[in-house]
Amino acid sequence: MKLNDSIQAVVNWNSPSIQGDETLQAAVRKMAENNVSGLIVYQEGNVLGVITDWDIMHSLDSGNDPTDTKVAKFMTSCEVMLDKEIKSPCVQLDTSIKIKDALRVMAMENVHHLMVTGPNNETGLISSLDLLKGACC
Repeated sequence: MKLNDSIQAVVNWNSPSIQGDETLQAAVRKMAENNVSGLIVYQEGNVLGVITDWDIMHSLDSGNDPTDTKVAKFMTSCEVMLDKEIKSPCVQLDTSIKIKDALRVMAMENVHHLMVTGPNNETGLISSLDLLKGACC
């Protein structure tokens, strides 16, 4: 793969997820079990946002107890983008975006994870490492 290739091949369509009312401790466990640094957050079958290792570190630095702090408190909220309309501040892409453009979005937005909406409105997650592997390896 190269920088001008689509992100389609590097998106994790089976991204681990967590419910918004679960604890940060549960999120850390799920990230560790799946060797990932971000989870898609759902509630009642709807996408709420993304929680990353950085969000959890920020929570801990602020003095929150991970055993009773809920994921929804520190996640980045978003709604799924449909028909090219952005509905919230969550950075999100569709599969037609090139790897180099996704890396540029991450750099501009200062994020390391992006949600990706597929052609059938499925939701996946992509990390900066996923993109770098696609571009270089």
